[in-house]
Amino acid sequence: MLNQSGRLLFCALLLAAVWCLLSGYYGALLLGLGALSCSVAVLLYARVAHQVSLEPLRLRPLASVRYLGWLLVEIVKSNIEVLKAIVRPERIAPAFFEVETDRLDENSRVIYANSITLTPGTVSVDVSERVIGVHALTRASREGLSGNAMLREVGKLSARHPEDERDA
Repeated sequence: MLNQSGRLLFCALLLAAVWCLLSGYYGALLLGLGALSCSVAVLLYARVAHQVSLEPLRLRPLASVRYLGWLLVEIVKSNIEVLKAIVRPERIAPAFFEVETDRLDENSRVIYANSITLTPGTVSVDVSERVIGVHALTRASREGLSGNAMLREVGKLSARHPEDERDA
């Protein structure tokens, strides 16, 4: 296991690699600015992590890969639903509602809220200990979350999930 310095160095190197891949420019000035921005981001993270007690993120690797695949499919399906709403505006039925999250730990709740926001047609507007406030663009988006499929999938990610013994 890496100590705090090792984790910060790994984080900085990972950020730098992603920055290089996404920027596509490898001039000295831009590499220097990239290194500076990665360093500032890691230092800010270290400062916040030191002041706030953050629960370590423990996810099951196989379940995480399955979840990412499942989420990508849901994003595509939601994109199609939003496209239909654009073509036929009468399908638009915006609504605010809440989804229960009391079965999830803190990290899983954050993953759930972010997954809702990543899915086109829905946005997490408020996260509390027991519920997430959501705005949905269409009835289908609202019904998709009301079915609790995403909640079940996120629940399978946690290393503390009751199904750990089955496929850990």
